[in-house]
Amino acid sequence: MQSERLAAIGQMVTALAHESRNALQRAQACLDMLSLDLQDNKEQLDLARRATTALQDLHRLYEEVRGYAAPIHLEFRECDLATIWHKEWENLAAARKGKLIALVDAADSQHLNCEVDVHRIEQVMRNLLENAIYACGSKGAITVSCKEAQCGTDPAAMITIEDDGCGMTQEVADQIFEPFFPTKQKGTGLGMAIVHRIMTAHGGSVMARPLEQGGAQIVLLFPRTAAIRNAVRS
Repeated sequence: MQSERLAAIGQMVTALAHESRNALQRAQACLDMLSLDLQDNKEQLDLARRATTALQDLHRLYEEVRGYAAPIHLEFRECDLATIWHKEWENLAAARKGKLIALVDAADSQHLNCEVDVHRIEQVMRNLLENAIYACGSKGAITVSCKEAQCGTDPAAMITIEDDGCGMTQEVADQIFEPFFPTKQKGTGLGMAIVHRIMTAHGGSVMARPLEQGGAQIVLLFPRTAAIRNAVRS
């Protein structure tokens, strides 16, 4: 039932995005031309830029809903998980601009090789790190650690992402992976739901925990090999 529901949502949003694309492009072209005539009028130019941002937000909403509802096809290959989160940390430099937020790497390098779909796990790490940056505000620390674990009786890697930001209640932690549940003021509320879908597709899991001292912790469990994941999913 869940798969059928997601498929229906995906088809609807794909059609809606297709029909809306031309209208969005026309609106954007008009705003671009209008902005050229408003270079000497800062207030009006600011309004045009806000309208552009609104169009971009609408387009991103279409893409995120379609991405959430679409079937997930994975291409596994062995990689170093630390390489993925360091890459996404660098890609989020703009989100950290003007803030004093440090990434603390507490991972043991011998535990980091794992078979994953690299593109999908990049999505996971980007969403989680972006949320942690937002939670930290103007300054803070985000600690990433890794240790050996078990997925049933099979070997797994456990990645923990912990921030010292504003934290969350247990109620929020219980709902955070539901579609359209917002974790920040801007966003579609699909980021964490997408994380959950990707981890489930990998045969793994994800959970959120509030910390007593403040901040929050996200725990990811990765079965070591694709063969183990296929067995877990079946």
